[in-house]
Amino acid sequence: MIKLNTIKRKAKLHKSIGLEPVLRNKTRWSSTFTMLNRFLQIQQHIPTTDVELLPYILDPQESGEITELQQSLEKIDSVTKVLQQEQGITLSDIRTLFDGLISMFPVMEKYLSEDAAIQHNKDFESALVKRIDGDFESLTATGKNVLKGFEKNVVEVYSETQPSSSNDFAQDLLRAKRRKTGENDYIGMNWVPGTSNVCERLLSKAKLTFGSLRQNLSPMHLESALFLRLNTSFWDVHSVCKIL
Repeated sequence: MIKLNTIKRKAKLHKSIGLEPVLRNKTRWSSTFTMLNRFLQIQQHIPTTDVELLPYILDPQESGEITELQQSLEKIDSVTKVLQQEQGITLSDIRTLFDGLISMFPVMEKYLSEDAAIQHNKDFESALVKRIDGDFESLTATGKNVLKGFEKNVVEVYSETQPSSSNDFAQDLLRAKRRKTGENDYIGMNWVPGTSNVCERLLSKAKLTFGSLRQNLSPMHLESALFLRLNTSFWDVHSVCKIL
């Protein structure tokens, strides 16, 4: 791809198929997938009459290996795109994605498994995933202890004056089942963010806001600017006009 990334060769490819070579960026692993994907797109259009390129043209076996690698990276790329979401993904979803990657790429188990060394609090994450999945019966004593702060403080009072219809009887049975399994013991936990994307993007926006031309910006004004920038859905030009 480096050899193809010259002015003349890029121009020829762009003229013939409208595509240009893509180089790998060492700081972004997804660029490797993008580079391989683009290579497979332009492979049939690489000029075989160019003497300088002949030593770099792949044989069928090497081309097949590149295709297999691209297909594997495509699966990983799909997972990374889901992980980049700020909303709608829970720790349970992430555990499902990681387990799927481990089943296909066992070498990742060291970094993505439930007991990976990179985890800050393994017991908390495991208990939280079980709570989100509704797997209350498998919660260990340690898991219940780390979720103690999420327990409900609700006292159910039985009233003898309650109607004794069959519908109420059925609801009583269901409530008893939920109490037995622990479903009503904890608050819902789908709101717990599965990733730190929100924080990382906040820091990136803070860096852009507090640029070289705004070094004298006070902390209060910086906080106000970031608050407005992160909550643009709650205000617009008309809101500013009303204030002014």
